[in-house]
Amino acid sequence: MAKKAEIGQGAEPARGGRRADAQRNLDALLRAGVEVFAESGVDAPMREIAARAGSGSAPCTGTSRSART
Repeated sequence: MAKKAEIGQGAEPARGGRRADAQRNLDALLRAGVEVFAESGVDAPMREIAARAGSGSAPCTGTSRSART
């Protein structure tokens, strides 16, 4: 039987009940948001935040489960 880490690497729950990879993505989006808002103000486009975080725009626009809860 394979070890759990070999099967689902990066899929372990992190803080807040999120998978570790989802938490890393959220952290990257939050860091990018702080940087972009500091540079561009509150009118900064979400696509710029997503691009800086290396993410698609879906996590920024409320299409993720955590954004609706």
